[in-house]
Amino acid sequence: MENAPELQEFLAKEFPDAATTELSGSSRRRFLQLMGASFALAGAATGCRWEKENILPYARRPEGLEPGTIRYFSTGMELAGAMQALQVASYDNRPFKVEPHPRHPFAQGGTDAYAQASMLELFDPDRSGTYLDKNAPSTAEGFATFARQQFQAAKATGGRGVRVLARASSSPSMGRLKQQLMAEMPSAKWVQWESLSRDNAMLGSKLAFGSNHRTHLDLKAAKVIVSLDDDIFGSHPARLRLAKDWSSARKPDDGVMNRMYVVESRYTSTGAAADHRLPLRSEQVKAFSIALEGAVKAKLGMGAAPAKKGFLAEGKASKWVDAIADDLVANKGKGVVTVGAGQDADIHALGHRLNSLLGNAGATVTYTSFADREAEPAAFKALVDEMQAGQVDTLVILGGNPVYDAPGDLDFAAAMAKVKTSIHLGLFVDETAKLASWHVPMAHYLETWGDGRTWDGTLTIAQPMITPLFNGMSALELVAMMAGDFTAKPMELVKASAMAAVAALTPPPAEDAAAETPAAEAAPAEGEAEAAPAQQDLELETARQALAAFKAGFDWRKTVHDGFVAGTAFPTVVPALLDFSVAAPAERAFKAGADLGNGELEVVFYEDGKVYDGRFANNGWLQETPDFMTKLTWDNAAVMSPATAIKLGVTDRDLIKVAVGGKSVDLAVYVQPGQPTGSIAMAVGYGRTAAGIVGGYKTKGYEQVGFDVNPLRRHDALFAVEGAQVTKTGGTYKLATTQTHHMIDTLGLAAIQKRAPNLVRAASAEEYAKEPEFAKEMDHEFHHKLSLFEEMDWGKGYQWGMTVDLSNCIGCNACVVACTSENNVPIVGKDQVLVGREMHWMRIDRYFKGDSEDPVIAHMPMACVHCQNAPCEQVCPVGATMHGTEGTNDMAYNRCIGTRYCANNCPYKVRRFNFHNYNEDLKDPKNKVKTMVFNPDVTVRFRGVMEKCTYCTQRIHYAKRTAKVEGRALKDGDIVVACQAACPTDAIVFGDINDKNSQVSKKRALARSYEVLKELNIKPRTLYLAQIRNPNPALAEA
Repeated sequence: MENAPELQEFLAKEFPDAATTELSGSSRRRFLQLMGASFALAGAATGCRWEKENILPYARRPEGLEPGTIRYFSTGMELAGAMQALQVASYDNRPFKVEPHPRHPFAQGGTDAYAQASMLELFDPDRSGTYLDKNAPSTAEGFATFARQQFQAAKATGGRGVRVLARASSSPSMGRLKQQLMAEMPSAKWVQWESLSRDNAMLGSKLAFGSNHRTHLDLKAAKVIVSLDDDIFGSHPARLRLAKDWSSARKPDDGVMNRMYVVESRYTSTGAAADHRLPLRSEQVKAFSIALEGAVKAKLGMGAAPAKKGFLAEGKASKWVDAIADDLVANKGKGVVTVGAGQDADIHALGHRLNSLLGNAGATVTYTSFADREAEPAAFKALVDEMQAGQVDTLVILGGNPVYDAPGDLDFAAAMAKVKTSIHLGLFVDETAKLASWHVPMAHYLETWGDGRTWDGTLTIAQPMITPLFNGMSALELVAMMAGDFTAKPMELVKASAMAAVAALTPPPAEDAAAETPAAEAAPAEGEAEAAPAQQDLELETARQALAAFKAGFDWRKTVHDGFVAGTAFPTVVPALLDFSVAAPAERAFKAGADLGNGELEVVFYEDGKVYDGRFANNGWLQETPDFMTKLTWDNAAVMSPATAIKLGVTDRDLIKVAVGGKSVDLAVYVQPGQPTGSIAMAVGYGRTAAGIVGGYKTKGYEQVGFDVNPLRRHDALFAVEGAQVTKTGGTYKLATTQTHHMIDTLGLAAIQKRAPNLVRAASAEEYAKEPEFAKEMDHEFHHKLSLFEEMDWGKGYQWGMTVDLSNCIGCNACVVACTSENNVPIVGKDQVLVGREMHWMRIDRYFKGDSEDPVIAHMPMACVHCQNAPCEQVCPVGATMHGTEGTNDMAYNRCIGTRYCANNCPYKVRRFNFHNYNEDLKDPKNKVKTMVFNPDVTVRFRGVMEKCTYCTQRIHYAKRTAKVEGRALKDGDIVVACQAACPTDAIVFGDINDKNSQVSKKRALARSYEVLKELNIKPRTLYLAQIRNPNPALAEA
């Protein structure tokens, strides 16, 4: 093994001589494409957004504008019908960084990677900037003329043959426009489609309660959490709030620890954070859920538990059913059972019934009402059928890309060819835009007014941060045009919705109370917004709402400043549970994975944590972010367990053909410990053929990124299919992963596995209570701690430090993307990642422990730890890296001559070297707009320079200046570094370690704090808090 050619080739690339190799051929071209497109932001933005102006001082400076200072504006980003409240940092009216909203009643802090990377999407040069009429350039005026004629003709027929295909939206303004449009065109239809639809939950609610309800989980109050294939931290619309609440109830130092069980069909961030995880195929989750309900009923005295069979009658699964049932019953009213979007509707209903039986409903689980609507998959199929039959004359697509993301059993492209007129509104000229009659550039959410509701219903306002860079139109404007209003202003529409929301909070006069619509009837449809009044009463209703809002003290400026309307969360209801039956699982569900033959395998499809369903495929920050589990960049793969790979005779990088139901795709194998045997997991969102320079654009010569697996999906099976046949194609494919770069040899790999428990220190809550100092006791102490250098006195002034709580880290990658955005970290592309040249300052290491078929996972965020006795400083021949007076390990970029001695001497391997100039195109004057994504307070580095985490030194200095202007000393919390701000679980804390009352000092003083590699006597300023889990003693051996 040690002498294998593949291993020797890999090892050779790890050494410095590989750094001098030249790229050639297609690899070099691809590298330059990525550099020019994604970090230098080259390209289409020749229409610079800055208007021509004379260089004169302001005669009257705009209110609040202080040149050279950062201002923060509230806004929001909607994804799949759920709003995420945000703040955006703006420098001289140029947005450059997304931050969490600190005051929003639902947000509670933290962001996800999508929101962080949306800043790069805003300045993406591949964004569409031209109206296209049958793929020929046109103008906004030309489209307006066409639209006026088209929609007036449609209105004359009552909208017969008109269809609108829209993504899910919680916007009240869009809801009001939709109602106006339907009033004008009663025969038209509005179809909602999300390729990662959560409508099984809606159908489950209808089955359990007879009507549509949204479920809300209070993980802060829950003592026991049971997830049945629900990645609540990774793919749930309320994932940030759920992660925050979960982490707030895991305080081992205070004796507060919830317990989480996760049964899942692939390894998720929720499963990695769980106290107990059971890997099962998706079809087996149903059988497990039914058995769990039977066990709970038996323990509640409601009859005998049904007999177990198959995989449930033996081994781990059998013990799990009884142990979870015991824990749930022992914590009645303090538990949560949640079911994932990929499970059938009757399992969602079963989850509601379990919560009701256990007294969780109304306590830790609450509900809000929504109006019924047709499920997205069924409505989408009906639309495609109408298109195929030639019954659709005008199709308007609002922001989606159904030609790419439609399931394989619905040939949307062929159906679209039979539509007389199709209009596509989108950020990019994508797969759907290329087939549309008209393509209309869409305004980015940071360029236009908008609104939406967070998961709890709080009305959140999105305000524009910048003038539209690419002449884009918002979805609100296009729908208003369809309704006949060609002068609609998004701000006025949003303002009217805010006034209506405030007016609704004001009790109506007594004489009008009887006329009010009952709340249950007025409830908005899930993913939609409140119904507007009829068109003929619109002006009167708007005036009434404005008057009511005025009486309630409505202040539009304050509303925009705050970014939300307080008190607008949906009221909770207590729905009555109905009698219903759950369909029995198929017999094959009871078979163990090892007993399934080729041709019986399961394939599960999941949301990719980077490109989502493909809509973010052209975002280089996201593409280069390593997957939290596989550590793959720039690709997806067929993820399977070691046992499945052995049975199929395949290994990493083998190309295979996966066939299901007459459809097949080719993709590479990735062997992942913890994946259920007999099941193959595939991330959707890759294999785009018209994404852009970064994500691939076939007709322009930009190679495809990853593999498109949508052909295997069905509209009635979006998340899992059975009966897959796998065959080897004989080829191989290079997969770029980031956690094997520092392997020296196979013995080194074994050493890493041996050292992992010392790097990521962990214990159970019971063990921690008995031995609080266990983490420190694992250190290898030396009697003589010698140093070649005289150490400074660190007891004076500000001294900066950080702690990372491994108990709370869920590996979500928000910190990685936030660091990239904050610090102008470049993108290098797949070819460079393959040779270990990725540039991320922050990485999240992933460690396995235990059996390869069912391991325990630990995440460890790692960046420069700012050693007080730093090895890098001792070997730099020019003093480019040195220690500051406040304990930070600083870089002087203009001194660095690129010896890379510092990187060689860094035991944490957190230094990054610029092997190329990633900003070459900035020399061209026409590309001035490319710099707009850069943080103006952070130096853009050049080829031959080393870089690393700086503890966000620019934020430290900015906070100091602010405190000085205000005539005060710095306070704890004044400085929040980028990774800390983005973290939804408060796993990262930063501050002054000389301030004994600071949060970071309190964290460092905890018994479970420890230094990584303490035996080297380098004294890192970043300390880690050992991971504490809360396992059920009954499952200790399970």
